[in-house]
Amino acid sequence: MENQEGIRGVGCEAACCREYEALDSDGARLTFLQRHRRTMVERLHQLQEKLTRLDYMIYQLEQGQKSERAGG
Repeated sequence: MENQEGIRGVGCEAACCREYEALDSDGARLTFLQRHRRTMVERLHQLQEKLTRLDYMIYQLEQGQKSERAGG
C-alpha cells in the first residue's frame, strides 16, 4: 500500500505504521502526521544544539593548537 510505504519512509517504525493504518479518517491521519512532524522537528532542534556545542569544542581545540604552534 502506497500510504504505508510513505509512512515508513518518514521515519515511522512498525508500531507507528500500525497506529497510522488503524486511524479511521483522513482528519485523524492528518493530526497524526502533524504530531509526528512536530516530534521530528523537536529532535532536529536537539541535534542542532548538540552539533553547535560540538563545533564549539572543535573550535576551542583548534584555537589551542594554533596558540601552541605560535607560542612555540
